[in-house]
Amino acid sequence: MLASKYFPDGDGGMIQKFGYLDRTGEEVIPLIYEHGSYFEYGLAGVCKEGKWGVIDETGDVVIEFIYERINIIDERLISLQKNGKWGIMDIKGEIALDFDYDRITRYHSGKFLCASKDGKWGILKVKKQSSP
Repeated sequence: MLASKYFPDGDGGMIQKFGYLDRTGEEVIPLIYEHGSYFEYGLAGVCKEGKWGVIDETGDVVIEFIYERINIIDERLISLQKNGKWGIMDIKGEIALDFDYDRITRYHSGKFLCASKDGKWGILKVKKQSSP
């Protein structure tokens, strides 16, 4: 479960940090992130030092903290924004779609992706890979 708490920032103000709790309320991932998303498919996007990355349910980093924004598409694909453009990466870190798009969004529970490039929109079908 996503949790947040305010801490003194050292300048007389407060700063909010995010982390994750288990069902009993025990902290399982420390409150060290600037922002966080709910877990989807065992993954969550989190922000650290102004950059987004992806962690798994144990807190291990799956995708490094180098992106401007992140959206979990499904159990194997993530859309990411870098240098103002969007692309798609798999959870192994391999680029599935180059960072050429102005926007990529999920549609119909992740079965389709809507992508915008140069003011034009299109729909990409996300194909499921079979297990070996």
